[in-house]
Amino acid sequence: MYPTLTNLVAYVYCLLCSRTSKHIRQLTFETQNILLKDFNNLKQIQVLKKEAKIFDIVQDVQSTFSAPSFCVMLSHCFMCCSFFGYVLLTTQLMSYPLFYVSLIFYVLNSFGSLAVCLWIAGGVSVEAENFRTAFRRKVNLRKIMFAEVVNEQNSNDYLMTEQDYILSGCDLLQYKRSLIITVVGTILTYTLLLLNLKE
Repeated sequence: MYPTLTNLVAYVYCLLCSRTSKHIRQLTFETQNILLKDFNNLKQIQVLKKEAKIFDIVQDVQSTFSAPSFCVMLSHCFMCCSFFGYVLLTTQLMSYPLFYVSLIFYVLNSFGSLAVCLWIAGGVSVEAENFRTAFRRKVNLRKIMFAEVVNEQNSNDYLMTEQDYILSGCDLLQYKRSLIITVVGTILTYTLLLLNLKE
């Protein structure tokens, strides 16, 4: 049950996050390709409405997968630690080649799934920041090019007050790409601690 269920949850979660990132990327591309003269208040509102729909999707993914994704991440992390500890503390099974094959399978499965989930879930916030940067740049260029448009409603205010797109697990772990390095460091630290205990 261990790798199948956790991998299925991780796959669905990664698929949803990947599709959301793709939609944000498409919106960023559309925003960058709008001509400055056409990027008036009405067009800005249309773009922000699309962005609000995508944000609703991100919130739905967050509310649905917060606890399951946290459990998956935690189980993969514990599995990596337990296999490293098992290798360090057990010498009886070292002579069996099948032991190494199963060990490599479980470690690659656990760490690979953990790294891929964190990378893809962290990509949502990266794409959202790229969109906001493109939108702000387009609004500022329009202000510079068309100085008479000073009295238009500032849609940058909307982007400043909008919440972040950072996904999290039970509001304990924020899924950012930098968390991969933190997890690797944690696993290596505890592995070294186990080595010291063995001696």
